[in-house]
Amino acid sequence: MIEGFVNDGLEPMVELELITEGETEKIFAVVDTGFNGHLCLAENQIDKMDLTYVGTDLFELGNGEVVENDVFSGRIIFDERECDVLTIISTSPDVLIGTSLLKTKTFLVDFVDRKVRIKDKEARQ
Repeated sequence: MIEGFVNDGLEPMVELELITEGETEKIFAVVDTGFNGHLCLAENQIDKMDLTYVGTDLFELGNGEVVENDVFSGRIIFDERECDVLTIISTSPDVLIGTSLLKTKTFLVDFVDRKVRIKDKEARQ
């Protein structure tokens, strides 16, 4: 289970680890439920990961504008598991986690107590 927090801007934040040449670096990322990709890195983070160019894809921004972005593959540690992620680069300073990383998870945000939890989906009985 991942525990995070709601920041002063009311954004849910969680920690993940970037994997670079056998080392890891912990960073905080905004959980963005409007982003259906895996990971969006700030430009200043791209040198920290060993990224492989995959191609391009179209993304719709919150204002409805459709943009074409380069897509890279990389590895992170998320919920104590190493995983492959498709990564796009942004000029924003924020690192974003998209819903593709959450599709097998339960995502809970408590704005009153400013807590975030991401956990594996419990088996139905």
